[in-house]
Amino acid sequence: MAATPEKWDVEDEAFWESEGRWIAQQNLWVSIPNLLCGFAVWIYWGMIAKIIQRVHFANPELYNFTFLNNGQPLDDQAYKTLMYTLPAVAGLAGATLRIPNSFMISICGGRNVKFMTTVLLILPAIGTGYVLSRPDTMFCIYLTFAAFSGVGGGAFASSMSNISFFFPKKVQGLALGLNAGLGNLGVSVMQFLLPWVITFSIFGSLGGEPQQLGPDNQLWVQNAAYVWVPIMTFLAVLAWLFMNNLPQHDCGPTPVAIGKYLWLQSIGFIGAGVGIVLLVFARVPIPELIRIFFVVAASVAATLLLMKFATPKSIQGPLNKQFAIFSNKHNWVMTWLY
Repeated sequence: MAATPEKWDVEDEAFWESEGRWIAQQNLWVSIPNLLCGFAVWIYWGMIAKIIQRVHFANPELYNFTFLNNGQPLDDQAYKTLMYTLPAVAGLAGATLRIPNSFMISICGGRNVKFMTTVLLILPAIGTGYVLSRPDTMFCIYLTFAAFSGVGGGAFASSMSNISFFFPKKVQGLALGLNAGLGNLGVSVMQFLLPWVITFSIFGSLGGEPQQLGPDNQLWVQNAAYVWVPIMTFLAVLAWLFMNNLPQHDCGPTPVAIGKYLWLQSIGFIGAGVGIVLLVFARVPIPELIRIFFVVAASVAATLLLMKFATPKSIQGPLNKQFAIFSNKHNWVMTWLY
C-alpha cells in the first residue's frame, strides 16, 4: 500500500527532482485509466439504450417496458423517448455529483477517493449487467443504475483536483491535460468496445444467456456492462496500492476518510435524486428548455444546501474553507456557462 509522503512541496526543485516527480507520475498514470473507465460507465447508457431498442424492435416481447403508460405497451416513438431517459438520468446524476467531488480531495485524500470511486462504479456495472440479462426487469431499476453510474461523471472533478496537487505549476497544465484528455477517451473506447463484446459470450455461464433477435441472431446485451467489472476491479487494486494521499490533506484514518467520502457522495445522490424526480415524473405545462434549467437548478441548490447544513463537524470545517470560492461572482458565472 502506498504511504502518505511526510513532505510534499513540488515547488521545491530539489524535492521535485529527488522524490516528487516519481510519486506524481505514478499517481497520474494510475489515475488516467481509472478516470477512463469512469467516463465509459457513465456514458455507456446512450449505447445501452440503442442496444435495448434494437433488441426490442426485433423481438417486442423483450424489454417490453410499460413505464408511466398505465401498464400498456409503448409505441415506437414513445419507446425511443423512454430510452433517452437513461442517458439523461446518468448525465444529470454525474453533473450533480461533480459538486461534492470538487471538495473531496482535501477532506478524504486522493487515494481514498480514487479507490472508492472505482469500487462504487463496479456496483452499477454488475447491477446493469444483471438486469440486462433479464429483459422483464422493471424500467425504474434501469433508472436507478443509470443514476448510480453518475459516479463516473462526478469522478472527473475529484480526479482533476487530485492531480493538480501532485505537480508544480510549470508542468501542471500538461499533467491535467493528460488526465482529462486520456480519461475522456473512455467515451471512444466504450463506443468501439460495446458493439463487439455483445456479439459473443465472454463469461460463459456466469454471464447469462443471450437475447434472441431471430433464428440465427443473438446478442449478449449484458456484456455491455459486465465487461467493465474485471477491468475496474484491477484498477481499484492499483489505486489502493500505488496512489497516495498527501500530507496537507487532513483526511484522518482510512475508515474515517472513506466515511466522509460516502457521506459527501450520498449528499450528491440526494441532490441528483431531486432533479431526477422532477425530470422523469414532473409533468409541468412549461417549455421543455425552461423545465430542464429548473431541474438543474434544483439539483444544484439541494446539493449545496445539504453540504452546507447537513454535514458533520469533521467535514463542515474543511468545507467552509473551500466554500469561500462562492464569494467570487466569477465562479458562479463560469459554473453557469459550464
